[in-house]
Amino acid sequence: MRTSVLVFTFLLIDQLIFSQFENSNNSIRLLVITGGHHYDTVEFVQVFESIENIEFDTILQPAANEFLCTEAAGDYDAFVFYDLWKTITEEEKEAYFSLLEKGKGIVFLHHSLVSYQDWPEFTNIIGGKYKKPRFNGDTADLSTFRHDIELGVEIIDSTHPVTHGMNNFTIHDEGYMNTDMIKSVLPVLKTTNPFCTENIAWHHQYLNSRVVYILLGHDAQAFRNQHYRKLIGNAIHWVSRGD
Repeated sequence: MRTSVLVFTFLLIDQLIFSQFENSNNSIRLLVITGGHHYDTVEFVQVFESIENIEFDTILQPAANEFLCTEAAGDYDAFVFYDLWKTITEEEKEAYFSLLEKGKGIVFLHHSLVSYQDWPEFTNIIGGKYKKPRFNGDTADLSTFRHDIELGVEIIDSTHPVTHGMNNFTIHDEGYMNTDMIKSVLPVLKTTNPFCTENIAWHHQYLNSRVVYILLGHDAQAFRNQHYRKLIGNAIHWVSRGD
């Protein structure tokens, strides 16, 4: 009996690492998707523990994309993608579109911009692209990154719910350079650091869903930043229609 319980427990941890659901009707039900890139796990989870009125689960790739194909995925109000994943099946692409048609909110963070280099429509969903050597374009025009830099963050649109209650701030983080941003998105944050692209957060609508991308969030130093936590909380509430 004890062995069965342990096996079940390990399987559950592999699929839904941290379960926070308490069946509250007033809270946003959030699924946080990770995998494909190492990160400071404890501090990352603490970001979501600090946000009021959400209940969250986390799930790893590739189980995450498989889960999105199930009816149970529709029980969540919003999704945060902090994954860096390469492969996606046609069924999994359709699962993305289904969630977007249903108006499920999505927040993409940091290295999720690097995902699905061979799926052109993903650029339109997330709103931009980090260009790796395999991308379909000029191979001389690749994106790069710089670790451990101080980013002075300027709020472009202080009236938007994503930046509500925030002022300009500084964060120790990783910068991406020479990334693409599609013309239809609306930037909300920028930086003048020469080792990072100018626009570091934006929003737009894809099908019926609100979508936010935030470049920030490489490691524990960023996760502990109270401005970062405020930004993530604002974004989750806004994409979930909680204006």
